[in-house]
Amino acid sequence: MNLAIIEKALKWLVTKQETVGKFTEVGKIYDTNLPGQSAEGIALTAYVALTMIEANADSDIQTDSRFSTGMNIALDYLTRNLEGLQDPYSVALTTYVLTRADHPLKLGGFNILEGLAKVSGKIK
Repeated sequence: MNLAIIEKALKWLVTKQETVGKFTEVGKIYDTNLPGQSAEGIALTAYVALTMIEANADSDIQTDSRFSTGMNIALDYLTRNLEGLQDPYSVALTTYVLTRADHPLKLGGFNILEGLAKVSGKIK
């Protein structure tokens, strides 16, 4: 594994982040039926935030303050938008990311998932 390539890719990711913390697709999306597509960039932002969390935890990967800032504003974006999500996939993914980050609002995601659960008899 070439760490220089990973570090360069992480720097590129940060340059694609919007000031509000969200990441948007670069290029054309061919399959618009993928899970999470209805949540205005939440799923993509969650995936990128997870990548940043994992990279930040790896002592071999060199990151800078711009990277840390990008990770934090991505998490802020996810938490600001969590409450209004109706897509179970995006809520579950965001909740996972917040749990990996040990974010104080991680339990809020579990509560939203609980509210979105479908119940049939005694089966949830």
